[in-house]
Amino acid sequence: MVVVGCVLNAFSTGLPSLESDFKGAWTSSDTRAYNATYVLAFFVAGLCALLTCLLALFAHSAFLGAKPVAAGGAAA
Repeated sequence: MVVVGCVLNAFSTGLPSLESDFKGAWTSSDTRAYNATYVLAFFVAGLCALLTCLLALFAHSAFLGAKPVAAGGAAA
């Protein structure tokens, strides 16, 4: 999602020319949708990073590869 946001950011400088070149085909509402997609890409990437950090904090055994011990059972 970060790459998508970066690519959208790279093409954002050409938006005014799209509005002038494609009169009627590309409108200001299309530009607003483009900007919303750009923001959404970075929002989702940030949310994914946050959820990964929370998983690392609260379920660190998943990252360490440790096997959970069965509760109340004898070792076989």
